[in-house]
Amino acid sequence: SRLSKESAARVEARKKLTIHEGDHLTMLAIYREWDKQKDGVGWCRQHALNHASLVKAKEIRKQLLEVLRSKSVGVTHISSCGGQENWAVVRRCLVKAAWTNAAKLEQDGGVTYSTVLGREQAKIHPQSTLFSRKPQPSCVIFTELRASPKRYLLGATEVDPQWLIELVPDFFR
Repeated sequence: SRLSKESAARVEARKKLTIHEGDHLTMLAIYREWDKQKDGVGWCRQHALNHASLVKAKEIRKQLLEVLRSKSVGVTHISSCGGQENWAVVRRCLVKAAWTNAAKLEQDGGVTYSTVLGREQAKIHPQSTLFSRKPQPSCVIFTELRASPKRYLLGATEVDPQWLIELVPDFFR
């Protein structure tokens, strides 16, 4: 049917925007690509994305830039994190900023993670870009731990477990 062909085309278009290392980088790549478009609404429709959410992200980015440039903070130059040549830098920033949301893969050879705080067990959410990765990443930073009746990590990005020791030595040493 026409609808299923359109859905399949949207899924394929969206796959091209997926970053192998995880959801945060995928969202960043989507934002950067959307921001280049002349017809953002049409581009979002083509990729089955929410245009209003991307507009909101742009507004928040603008506000953050204004705060950083304000006299109270005094930042004079702000550069973009760039593209995939800087993904490791972005992932390291995630570790430094959100280390309390780190989870390590259990050593049982399965797909269950244990959060570093609370030792709660959860799996990567099926909608995550990491869900079907083989093998699963040994360590991730996640945005949300959701219990519904199963426990899932949402917004997950692969990180090097050594970065936890390096960037948060007071906790992980």
